[in-house]
Amino acid sequence: RRIGLSSNGQVLPLLGGARLSGQMDNFSIGLLNIHQEETVESSSNNFTVARLRRNILARSQIGAIFISREGGNPGDYNRTYGLDANLLFQQKFTINTFIAATQTPGLEGENVQTKISGKWDDDYWYTQGLFADIGTNFNPEVGFVPRRGIRNYQYNLGLKPRTEGDQYIREFHPNFNIKYFTDRQNRTLTKSGHYAFEVFFRDGGKFGLSYNTNFERLLLPFRIHPNVTIPPGDFFFNDWRLAYASDGSKLFYGSLQLFGGGFYDG
Repeated sequence: RRIGLSSNGQVLPLLGGARLSGQMDNFSIGLLNIHQEETVESSSNNFTVARLRRNILARSQIGAIFISREGGNPGDYNRTYGLDANLLFQQKFTINTFIAATQTPGLEGENVQTKISGKWDDDYWYTQGLFADIGTNFNPEVGFVPRRGIRNYQYNLGLKPRTEGDQYIREFHPNFNIKYFTDRQNRTLTKSGHYAFEVFFRDGGKFGLSYNTNFERLLLPFRIHPNVTIPPGDFFFNDWRLAYASDGSKLFYGSLQLFGGGFYDG
């Protein structure tokens, strides 16, 4: 997603490239190579992406990926290696996991990201758990990672009971989600809770009421506006939301949202 873009998002000229994708028996293959031209502000770069995936069991896959940025100057390169698996059992239980590592000159150690999640989803209820660990020096320069040097924990639970014989309501959906991030010393940095009750109508519309709890630990000043900077510290703030949306597949449809609450110290 960074091919042809500078570090500040400016478009860079591309000389050309080639792409190959297809399937052979149980294997899916993807190859990409693109060369970016040199400019006054940026040296040339050659990008390579190679992806291999194999179908296993009934509806599961395992795969590997290699991503490379090769700069025009000696010692200017970045590489990413990854392995992943998506496993589906009985059409209801899913396991998704991957491990990836990056190679960047000057960034040694703490260069690995791992993730594992599992989900059970049937016609009545679902539950999902996730754990991810991102090293401080994990540096996928051709891709993107929002936060480094953190651990991420998530848990979801929801019910989906359907009504029988009701001419207006098709399904109720109470659910909640807990998500938090810690640093490498397991100190909490961000924590949020989402508690919701949704109603799906037979005419395609839906109604929702939710309450959200938030915690943020700022280690550095956070500038959110030219004239507003949030100082370092611990912040607790909550909000609530009320929403209705009609059937989006209709020629005319609409939605209404009402929400209120705090934001950091405001």
